[in-house]
Amino acid sequence: MDPKWPFGPADNIVATAGATLSVSVSNTNTLLSFDADLAANMALTIVPHEDLKEGALLTIRAKSDGTARSITFAAGAEGPGLPGTISKTKTCLLRYDGTKFVQVSAAVQLD
Repeated sequence: MDPKWPFGPADNIVATAGATLSVSVSNTNTLLSFDADLAANMALTIVPHEDLKEGALLTIRAKSDGTARSITFAAGAEGPGLPGTISKTKTCLLRYDGTKFVQVSAAVQLD
């Protein structure tokens, strides 16, 4: 098994955007981004690995297409999500509390 961050690299998950998405998180620092602009609102399910430790971080980064597209949490996380803005990239941070990821930052616009 590869060492986890901070002794190894953070995981970088590049997912295909869609109306629903389920991602598994096993590293203590993970970046979730998308291979294209969001073309629909997304319900995101986050599945923590059984060995994931409390305090693990998940950063989400997404860009809306010509319509404001939002990410909401379907399961495995709680918080307001990532509200979209037309043609803009936003990011937010979540921290694992031992049972689920909790959004600990408001969405920040990057461009």
